[in-house]
Amino acid sequence: FSELNALNENYLRISRLLDSRKGELKFKDVVGSLGAESAFAAFEQERKQIQASIDAVVITVDALEAKMSELRSPKRTKAILTDFREHYAASRIALQLHSVPTKTMQLASRPSLSGSGGPRSVLAYYAAIWRTVQGKSGTYDVPVVIDSPNQQAQDDFNLPAVLSFIAKDLPTGMQLIVGLETPTDFSFDRQETLTEKYGMLTKKDWEPTLELVDPLLKKMYDATLAQKQS
Repeated sequence: FSELNALNENYLRISRLLDSRKGELKFKDVVGSLGAESAFAAFEQERKQIQASIDAVVITVDALEAKMSELRSPKRTKAILTDFREHYAASRIALQLHSVPTKTMQLASRPSLSGSGGPRSVLAYYAAIWRTVQGKSGTYDVPVVIDSPNQQAQDDFNLPAVLSFIAKDLPTGMQLIVGLETPTDFSFDRQETLTEKYGMLTKKDWEPTLELVDPLLKKMYDATLAQKQS
């Protein structure tokens, strides 16, 4: 009973303390107001943190919108089209094709010639795009695969022109893979002779290829995860 009495006395003492007045305020009102102030302070701190995050995102969005406006500007579009048209005209000449008007040609104007000139005109078109994206107005680079340049049975005059164009006239430094049915005198950085039907990577190349590709894959996945987490 002594413990109960002690607890009861403490309760009564605390109750009297909370009910004590100073002017028009009770002590419990002061304690309550301090609790509310703490809550408001916590809310305000959280609001400031959220606002700071919003401000950072807004700044990033504004910067991206400014960059997009710059990339989409009519002046830049005109410069890109001018480069593309000049490259296309030069590529046609190098590939033994007659000249055509290019003043109104658009990036989506893929040629559709028939006969042996068709593949060469298509090559000239894509070469113009590759040169443009790697030029002063370009913003990215792409690997290129040219499968069997001898399309539509190019003759002895045009086939060397095609191979020479691929070997010498495409942008320097671009990643290029060319599939040839016959040997060529034109020089490429590396040559792989395929010996297995329907197979390019042989078993003896699996391990060294894995050692080469694994670090690149890890770097790619790490970069992707970092973007998702940011």
